[in-house]
Amino acid sequence: MGTSQHHRDSMLRRPALAIVIAALFVPAALAGTSGNFGGKVVKPAAVKNPPGKWLYITGRPGMLRRVEISNTRFEYAESVPRAARAPLPAADLKDGTLVQVTAEQDKAGEWIAQSVLILRLANQGVPRGPSYPPAELL
Repeated sequence: MGTSQHHRDSMLRRPALAIVIAALFVPAALAGTSGNFGGKVVKPAAVKNPPGKWLYITGRPGMLRRVEISNTRFEYAESVPRAARAPLPAADLKDGTLVQVTAEQDKAGEWIAQSVLILRLANQGVPRGPSYPPAELL
């Protein structure tokens, strides 16, 4: 009787184990692709956007990405002087502003930004001289 009881108990545990495993892995499989990318903000001419607030960024190989920014957290890098920062960071997202974006793709393949780091303002010069790059980056 002990062997058949053990067999029944292990048969009951298997579905429960499968449910636990599925609960751990299914959300990760359903989540969109995460990514980090950066570049300069650009304003494309006459583009029709879906609902929401959109930002266009050109990257190194000339790739243009569109990212939705309605529910995004904005931050400034230390390289942007406090006196030059707008009261609302989104106001500094002008043509030529250098940014780093952390985003996730939705089911339609659109990038939805979680955060935008403003690295350099459009009207801010590029640091030159012996103090750039900072020693901690070397």
